[in-house]
Amino acid sequence: MLDLVRAQMEQQQQMMQQLKEQSAARDADLQRLLSTSNSGLLTQTTKTERPICSKDAPKLLANANLNEFARWYQRWSDFVICQHLDAQTREAQVAALRSCLDDDLVRFLQQGIITVDDTTATISTYIDALKLYVRSQQNPLLDRIKFFQRQQETGESFDEFLATVKELKIACDFSFKEDCDNCRSRDQEILRDKIVSGVRDQSTRHKLLAADKLTLDQAVQFARAEEVANVTRNNLTGSASVQAVKKQSSYKQGKKDSVGDPSGKKCQRCGRFVS
Repeated sequence: MLDLVRAQMEQQQQMMQQLKEQSAARDADLQRLLSTSNSGLLTQTTKTERPICSKDAPKLLANANLNEFARWYQRWSDFVICQHLDAQTREAQVAALRSCLDDDLVRFLQQGIITVDDTTATISTYIDALKLYVRSQQNPLLDRIKFFQRQQETGESFDEFLATVKELKIACDFSFKEDCDNCRSRDQEILRDKIVSGVRDQSTRHKLLAADKLTLDQAVQFARAEEVANVTRNNLTGSASVQAVKKQSSYKQGKKDSVGDPSGKKCQRCGRFVS
């Protein structure tokens, strides 16, 4: 009899242990479901509810050239990062892009002048279509004429001149392949030749022409060094001239003050002492 009671009690304990384990498993599954659900809600909120500030959105104008487009695209890339546009839906990204276009470009998109499938096009497709439209508005030959005729202007630093010719070269659309060593070498040679022919200081140009097997990096470094040397020399020369003028003025002033005898009478008209 006791053995039967003991067996029943052990069976009940085993059943209670199984119920506890099943309950713990259900709690764990429920916790995982809640965690996944909350994560999905958070992701959805991030993609759809994050506000986009269009106050600082860079504007692309319909009459922009390729240089201006390149500068706009850099600011647009920064805008995408700052506004976390990659986490937004495609519709929100397209709307943000439209806010960065002037009224004419928005109208051209709506009327199909700039051809883009508005229902499926990605941001990259929009960017490519805008760049193609900007390129079509100006003849590359005109951009190349501007590039080859560009000279360093009076008061323009070498770095300012270099940045300008680089921008002009982009607009020239020379169609070099980045993965081709010959194309890359030719691209550097064109920019090197433009630096040599466009630098304003004649002495710097002569030294660049005298260099053997001049590379682009060498031309840039040498032109910068010559500009710094010229500025330093001019500052030193100007400072020495000022000191000479001050010394001469002090000498003249001392000579002027020594005219006349201080022990004499002072003239009421000129202020000098007279004997």
